[in-house]
Amino acid sequence: MTISVTAAGGLSLAQMAQEAALDGRQQADTASGKPEDPPLVIRALDQEAMQAARMKQMSILGDLTTKLRGVTSQLATSMHEIIAKRPDLADAQFDFMTDNGRIKVVSKTMTESDRAWVESTLNANAGLVLATRDFHEQAVDFAEQGAAAVGDTFTDDDRKVASQRADADFHFMSEINASVARNQKFEEIGGHFATQDGTRLKFEQSAGSARGTLALLDTDRQLSSGAAVFVDDAGQKTYGRRANLIDVGLGGAFEDILNGSHSVGFHEIA
Repeated sequence: MTISVTAAGGLSLAQMAQEAALDGRQQADTASGKPEDPPLVIRALDQEAMQAARMKQMSILGDLTTKLRGVTSQLATSMHEIIAKRPDLADAQFDFMTDNGRIKVVSKTMTESDRAWVESTLNANAGLVLATRDFHEQAVDFAEQGAAAVGDTFTDDDRKVASQRADADFHFMSEINASVARNQKFEEIGGHFATQDGTRLKFEQSAGSARGTLALLDTDRQLSSGAAVFVDDAGQKTYGRRANLIDVGLGGAFEDILNGSHSVGFHEIA
């Protein structure tokens, strides 16, 4: 077991280690046949290295948003394919995650054969598979920096645990909807966005079916490209204003993924 401490007043680190080693109670426990505790290792924290890791974490956070948008840019192709080949599944609800480098589809309402077909369709989209892998690896890198940010180590076993959590806990459709819910309240302050013909854009959490996901991705495309028009409460129009509905936030499932096997990482209270 390793305990990380910062040197301060009072006993020196060497004295603390010596007293722990010479604790009479440990000798008594040994004499009574009780198993000995693992040796205690005390080390000082490198505050500069921890701060550097925090800064790198924040840089990776921006990269994670870019990686997630890489996933959504590839996702539209597969959603169009589902509607074209299986219009009966246009409104079927499902989610997907990474699974050892592949895409795994989950659904509470689809039949197993339909679920497997959608899963096969998504995995046939090489660009989508690569984009989800890139996101997955970036998430694990974030977890590694989370360990460094609190002065902890990040072993190969820790990386495996973080990878497994990224596979199991990050559901792309659910997190896209969570992003919309988080961002919509900021984008409509003082007015609303509309299409060029005046139709009001709806910020709906509709990811989860092929049809609903396409509608959401189209809204995000218009906002992020500047094609949408912002109409303020007085009716004045602003052209070219850009906004993003889809990004990476910390909390919920994503925080669990990043915490690693020792429950260390970047924490935010929602």
